[in-house]
Amino acid sequence: MPGGRVRIDDIPVGTTTDDLREFFDAYGYDVDIHHKTDGNGDSSGVAYVDLFDDKALEQFIAEIDGMNFRGSELGVRGIDQQTRQQWFDEGGEREVADEDWYHEA
Repeated sequence: MPGGRVRIDDIPVGTTTDDLREFFDAYGYDVDIHHKTDGNGDSSGVAYVDLFDDKALEQFIAEIDGMNFRGSELGVRGIDQQTRQQWFDEGGEREVADEDWYHEA
């Protein structure tokens, strides 16, 4: 039941958090979205999504990875629990090189 967090890459510029929420809602996913945006509210191309149970997490990765969203093929990667705990222990949303804090679960 614990669920987990995934990283979504290749989100098109101009995408808002509301756009992502509508997209995931259409597929029946109840998620928390942490969407990195620039000063204008446009997507930086990356979002982190929390899912609330393991079954939903596995299904989300299988269904959304590679899906076309506004002309871009989304990439979805799971974040393992140890890396996720380290991320929270260090204050949450921080900018670091990808390979420093996440990898496929």
